Amino acid sequence: MQRHGWTLLFHDRLINQLRKLQRAQRIDPTEFASNANVRLYHASSRQMLEVVPQDPSRSNTLGPRCCLWRRARIGRRFRLFFCHDGRAKEIVYAWVNDRSTLRSQRRRTNPCTVFARMITRGIRPMTGPHR
Repeated sequence: MQRHGWTLLFHDRLINQLRKLQRAQRIDPTEFASNANVRLYHASSRQMLEVVPQDPSRSNTLGPRCCLWRRARIGRRFRLFFCHDGRAKEIVYAWVNDRSTLRSQRRRTNPCTVFARMITRGIRPMTGPHR
């Protein structure tokens, strides 16, 4: 998929997450606006398709240990994790945190902490600069 001159790639883990969120909309299409999962799906989609591809380097990195990975805010407590390669013009989306990993400082369930652990355990995208 192409957006704003970037090729967008999606890790299998993220695709599975998005499918679960999208199911909530199909189950109850009339009340989807009040469903938190549907709102997260729409906000995530907007970040991935419109906001991040406009300037992926604008997002924050995860610090010196994971400096190749970036995060984009989705509301106050959700984060979208991705990496990009400016030469290949590719963005690889890896993960969005869920309710079990809401943002809270200095907690093991903080999404940045959880994602950093995923990286150290070998979760890598299937393409891009971090092969």
